[in-house]
Amino acid sequence: MSEELLKLQEISKSFGGIRALKNVSLTISIGERLAIIGPNGAGKTTLFNVINGVYKPDTGRVFFANVDVTDLPAFKRTRMGMARAFQIPRPFPTMSVLDNVMVSALFAGKFKSVGEARERADEVLELVGLANKKHELAVNLTSPEKKLLELARALAPKPKLLLLDEIVAGIPPAEVDRIMLLVRNVSEKENIAVVALVEHVMRVLKYVERVIFLHEGRVLMDDKPEKVLSSETVKNIYLGRIYD
Repeated sequence: MSEELLKLQEISKSFGGIRALKNVSLTISIGERLAIIGPNGAGKTTLFNVINGVYKPDTGRVFFANVDVTDLPAFKRTRMGMARAFQIPRPFPTMSVLDNVMVSALFAGKFKSVGEARERADEVLELVGLANKKHELAVNLTSPEKKLLELARALAPKPKLLLLDEIVAGIPPAEVDRIMLLVRNVSEKENIAVVALVEHVMRVLKYVERVIFLHEGRVLMDDKPEKVLSSETVKNIYLGRIYD
């Protein structure tokens, strides 16, 4: 049995009178790849924000690497091994691609010197296919290249858990496959657990081992991708809206 990396225990979160999450419990193992799907308003982004410390849950606990991190802010969780790549990349536009990745590596405090951070940045840029762009200003990258830079910045600190927040939204299917294949390969090579938040890009599910279906703040299914996608409940609540 795989070793547990992340555990959410009876997590609830409300905003005013709206309960965004209702007693959500789940576990993620080291090196595991899973996706979280569900309709708009299901609580997916709130769940991500609770996992990486943007929000503190109203009730419940968050455990990461056997440590209770419920009260820890996001930057401390980053230094423990959590990383997040966002749907809309926000690199430092007037800095080079290389410097963007180095900043991320140094922020996490995993490297003893700028030289070590540069070595890691070079390694990651090679992994994501941006080595030939490392001296370009980030502002000059194409949209798919900025997605790759966002991924590189998340990978730079050598995370144990990588949260992909709709990172492939708005790009062509071929680029989706390229990025997700890359994510799978890096996950296997560096033993990184990956959690992908998915709105509409179902192609992502080809690259994960498990899917969690969230609806109205609750986990309705937690199973293999083919079982979740073939569920009548998921089809009626979610997939029908996507393909109408």
